Amino acid sequence: MNAVRDDAGALIGYERFGVTKPPQGTAGFFDGIEHNPRTICLRGTHDLQEPLRTMSVHAQLLSRRYTGKLDADADQFLAFISRHPNRMSSLVEAC
Repeated sequence: MNAVRDDAGALIGYERFGVTKPPQGTAGFFDGIEHNPRTICLRGTHDLQEPLRTMSVHAQLLSRRYTGKLDADADQFLAFISRHPNRMSSLVEAC
């Protein structure tokens, strides 16, 4: 998406960019690949896997170390952050 601004520079909305040309500011990301939605999706899923694994591992470590040692709200938060990296990974892999 690209920001659409009026003559004074105020934000007035957004427009979608076409999948036939890469968005501005993505130099290098699209180099050497076709600019179709499937290829872009596959490239993005690959690049997102490492941060999701890192988040998942650290969430599990926090959960193991601190579940039951803090208040009930903290236990809920730990369960939430431990559960959702796996869900995010499933969504990314579904592409």
